[in-house]
Amino acid sequence: MYPTIIDVLDELEELLDDPVPSIKLSATLALARIMSYSESLSMKVKERDLVKMFVLLLKDPGSYEKKIGAYALRSLAKHSAELAQSVFDAKGMEGLHSCLSNDDSSVKEIAASALAQLAKYSAEQANLLNQSGVTQQLIECIAKEQEENLKKEALTALTEIAKHDEKLGDSILDRGGAICLVRLISSPNAYIRRQVSLSEINPLELRLFGPDSEAWCGFSGQNSR
Repeated sequence: MYPTIIDVLDELEELLDDPVPSIKLSATLALARIMSYSESLSMKVKERDLVKMFVLLLKDPGSYEKKIGAYALRSLAKHSAELAQSVFDAKGMEGLHSCLSNDDSSVKEIAASALAQLAKYSAEQANLLNQSGVTQQLIECIAKEQEENLKKEALTALTEIAKHDEKLGDSILDRGGAICLVRLISSPNAYIRRQVSLSEINPLELRLFGPDSEAWCGFSGQNSR
């Protein structure tokens, strides 16, 4: 007989308290990977109040620990607004925000990816990110960092925040998002240019250029009227 989801969770939950750090981290990583594919398991993790254990990893001085913690939170939040709210309730937003100031760009990248999952469901949750200063940190990741994957994840998070409310989009543009967006549109990297292509109706680009502007028509491949 194959083990059930509950059996798997029982085993992994026990290992989360293992005194050997490597075993604890391996269990967390395994749980995060399963959560990424299973909303039902993610709900059980929330019900067992395990989210706070992932948040604690964000406070660890080690980059590897931070990345596993952020990955676990992203895997949980991706499924629903309720699960994303459990990350907020466990102070995960604050922990992920602090990761955006880490010296390791790979830590920033996974943190930005997790923040995008927190932002995507509602204007209320997106506004919490905006008010906390997360948007400013994401803009700085685009403006100052060299790693292109980090820039892509930061842009995705900003787009998820901006899509809910015109005021949120304006706030991002006013904080330096406008110039960052222009720089990404003219990036030498084709993948980034495709991601921010105006044909994808990016809400930040719409706020910056407007659907009837010459810039919109030019970048989207439409003929100018």
